[in-house]
Amino acid sequence: IDAWPSGWMKTLLDVDRVHKKAYFAFKDSLQPLTVNLRCDRWSAYSCESFDVETWILNDREPSANNLKIIETIYDGANAIKSFSKEIDSFEACTSQAVGLLNFEVPDVSEYTEFEIQAFIFENEAEISATSFILKTWPVPKETIQVYGVGNAAEVLIDKTPGLNSVDLDRASEVIISSEEDYCRMFIPAESKELFFTTEGQQKHYNADGKKFSYNTIF
Repeated sequence: IDAWPSGWMKTLLDVDRVHKKAYFAFKDSLQPLTVNLRCDRWSAYSCESFDVETWILNDREPSANNLKIIETIYDGANAIKSFSKEIDSFEACTSQAVGLLNFEVPDVSEYTEFEIQAFIFENEAEISATSFILKTWPVPKETIQVYGVGNAAEVLIDKTPGLNSVDLDRASEVIISSEEDYCRMFIPAESKELFFTTEGQQKHYNADGKKFSYNTIF
C-alpha cells in the first residue's frame, strides 16, 4: 500500500486503498490452473513468421483432466484464425509447454496491433484466459546498414526485414553473436553494439515432442 506522501511503484494499492493494475495481475497469477502464452518477440514487420509457445501451469495437487485450449488471433475485432488442442491429462504441480502456434504476420500498410487470446477449459468449463499483443509495422522502405559478427548474428540479419549486411567500415550498427566473437574483433567506437547472450545462457524447452533452444537479445 502506498504511504502518503511518498508513492512506491511496486505496491498493489494506492494510499486510498484503490486497486492498481498490479493488483489484478497478481490476482490472476494466483489462479491454480491456467494457460500462458510466451514469445521472445513483442513486435514484428509485415510477413514475418515466428512461433508463440503455449504453456499450461497447474499448481493443484490433483492432475487436471479433459483439458481443451482454444486460441484465436484478432486484428481489432476481426478474428483471423482460431486453433484448438485437447489434452486428456496434465500432471499435478507442474508447468509445461504443450504446443507452438505459428503466427504468420499479415501484410500491413500501417502500424497494427494483433492480439492472440487463449482460453483453457476443464470438463468444458472455462478455467482461465490470457492474451498476447504483437505490435506490427510495415517493412521499412529504408534499410539499416549492419555488420554481423558470428553465425547467429548473420542468420538474424538475413531473416530480418530492414537490415542490410555490409562491411564493417560501412555499418552503423554491429550485431555480435557472443562474447567470444566480440573479443576477437575490433569494433569501431562509433558503432552501436547489440549482443546475443552467450551459448551457456541459452534456454531450452520441449514442445510437441521437439526440443527448442533460443538466445535472448539484449
